[in-house]
Parts: sequence; structure tokens; C-alpha cells
Amino acid sequence: MTVITYHLASGETREVVAEDGCSVMTAAIQSGVPGIIGECGGSASCATCHVYVDEGAGDLGPPEGIEADMLEFAAAPVEPGSRLGCQCFARAGIARITVRVPDRQV
Repeated sequence: MTVITYHLASGETREVVAEDGCSVMTAAIQSGVPGIIGECGGSASCATCHVYVDEGAGDLGPPEGIEADMLEFAAAPVEPGSRLGCQCFARAGIARITVRVPDRQV
């Protein structure tokens, strides 16, 4: 299990415990975390789950392939740590993932 901390644009912070294999996007949607839309349902084809991952999130790796391409279409500016939440997964060895949710997705 991984604790995912979401820092929202409003200044509010939400924490969700996610089972291994659950994405940052899915955990947010299932828990009612605002600001993560996930229009495409997690297929990396809409960029409405764009988040900024803090450096200490464990080895999530850099965005690659279609994820890197889709970040170019994100409504919020791409910054270091930009990822699609649907491509970041809770898993053994990652105790915590901390993300900042952009102030807008669309």
C-alpha cells in the first residue's frame, strides 16, 4: 500500500491510501479528490490527470512515450515532475507519493 498525498490548488491537502497497482488518478477519482478529471479513464490520451510529482516519490521513473507526448497537451504548464496521474502507480517499495494538482486541467 502507498499513501498518496494530494496538494490541491485551494491549499487543501488530501491523503489517500492506495493498493498496489492503483494509479494516482484512480485513487483520486475513487476518493473524490477534486482537480483530477481523468476524462479518458486512464488510457493516457487526454492529459486531464496531470499532476506535479514531488522528487521524493520513489522510483516512478520519467514520463516516456505517449505520456511524454500527452503532457504537451496539458492545460497546466509542464514543469519538472509533470506526470499523468494515470501512469503513476502505487506499488511495493513506494511508501508515499506526493503530488501537487494544477489549478486547472481543461
